[in-house]
Amino acid sequence: MAFTVTFNCISPMPIASRIIEDLNDGQPNRYASVLLVTIWEFGEAAGPLVIAPLSEMYGRYPVINICSVLFVMATALGAVAQTAPVMIVSRALSGLVVTSNVLGPAIVGDIFEPEQRGSPMSLVMLAPLIGGAIGPALSGYIAESLHWRWVIWMNVVLTSACAVLFIICLKETYHAAIIKKKQRLLHKASRQATRLEANDEVVEIKSEGQSGLIESIVRPAAILSSSGILLALALPGAIAYAHYYNVTTTMPDILQNIYGLSAPQIGVSLFSFSIGSIASVMLCNLALDKIYATMKAANGGIGLPEFRLPICIFGALALPLTIALYGWAAELKLPLSMVLTSVGLIGMAMLAVEIPLAAYIVDAFGDYSASAMTGLVVIRCLAGTFLPLGATP
Repeated sequence: MAFTVTFNCISPMPIASRIIEDLNDGQPNRYASVLLVTIWEFGEAAGPLVIAPLSEMYGRYPVINICSVLFVMATALGAVAQTAPVMIVSRALSGLVVTSNVLGPAIVGDIFEPEQRGSPMSLVMLAPLIGGAIGPALSGYIAESLHWRWVIWMNVVLTSACAVLFIICLKETYHAAIIKKKQRLLHKASRQATRLEANDEVVEIKSEGQSGLIESIVRPAAILSSSGILLALALPGAIAYAHYYNVTTTMPDILQNIYGLSAPQIGVSLFSFSIGSIASVMLCNLALDKIYATMKAANGGIGLPEFRLPICIFGALALPLTIALYGWAAELKLPLSMVLTSVGLIGMAMLAVEIPLAAYIVDAFGDYSASAMTGLVVIRCLAGTFLPLGATP
């Protein structure tokens, strides 16, 4: 799903101006083109506020499957859109029901012990990078040879296939939901319990669910507001995400207007970001668990969530330097290779921030890691939605 979500999110980037122009009676609109790309993140900021707590209340399986079906419907709305506002709304609705950004790291926490989470967390981050690399390149060629609507219909097919696979293959991973289900099955099968006792327990479980719904929904905000550390760590993640969208919304215009590249060539050029990101994923895959184990041994065998963060410091220090390199390379019209190198370095620095942050949150918040991840996702998605609107190539 992470691959499909990112593929769906990023594939319109090199052709956003063409889509808006086609839906706007041939009139270009830069702000609408940027919003078409970034409004997805506004949906991703709102959706986890409900998705994460519901997954902690009812389990990952039902929430993921319901959202997957809604994701297909929202994507199909974009494929048949006849106006720019409808297309933008479909993108926002698609982002609204995305589950991979919040539940992906949480599922890693469900399945793996702390000492083993570094590599799985890196792999969870790798799938969207592959989608982000293939999506723009493929969409540019499809839009050039066929029509941009074929790009959206391709996304509908991918999301539908993914939804079917989830329904068939996905198993519940959330411990509390698994235990509750086992308790209900055991109680139902028990011949020693009376019918009255069985009915009492069923009512009690239902009552707990009803009374805990509001508490579950407000939990992400409560965790974020009560944890100064989480709020402080969310800010560099938000800055990294905002700069990512600054690059992806300005890069097509820069490559077209300054370097004269076509839409397919622009899509291929976005591979540079994915190459840098994959390098960062490989670094985290090799080093994240080793750093954790080394610092745990030095701390008398006691592991702390903070032991996930050393690589994050490197990424946070490198990110502003890579952003400056990208901006000045474009401003001074340096060789194209310099621009693409800077974009690759941005990808490397960004993932060096994001992966350790996700691992830290999973370690620190345990069963409520999905709600804690929601605070991080909301802040970074809001930054990714609105800050790029002020960027001009």
